[in-house]
Amino acid sequence: MRFILLFFMLMLLPIHAKADQFMLLTYEQAMKAKKILDNEEYVIIYCTCCQESKKEYIKINNVSVEKYPNSFDGKEYYTINVSGVNPITNKSMEETLDLAYTYFVRSDQKAYNVAIVLLLNADPCMVDAIEVDPYIKTKKKFIEREAYYRKFSELI
Repeated sequence: MRFILLFFMLMLLPIHAKADQFMLLTYEQAMKAKKILDNEEYVIIYCTCCQESKKEYIKINNVSVEKYPNSFDGKEYYTINVSGVNPITNKSMEETLDLAYTYFVRSDQKAYNVAIVLLLNADPCMVDAIEVDPYIKTKKKFIEREAYYRKFSELI
């Protein structure tokens, strides 16, 4: 019975490891990602591989690199943490980012994947860029929409 239970627990490990592709980073990877995100106003969290996944927008207030408390294989790992505001709900947010699902918005009206830009070996179903939602085509329109939703949320 113990063997069967252990077998099933071990079978689940690769599934969990696959879900967090680039949450734990080397120091160099974390600092490169921070450098990219420090210059951005918004970040989008979105799983292109997941069914029924919705884009989650965060207006960035702060980007930090934190040492992960555990080490694996004798190596130290780090995480990228973002604090900010969801411009649609106007709620404060703090997220530990998985770079495989993190995108930054460019002036060409597309959002680019941080893991792919950093040339990390990301899952093949990921795409290098996604379309920004139609009502958020430029940062100016994004700010206008943010103000609209803030007024709307005050009425609720």
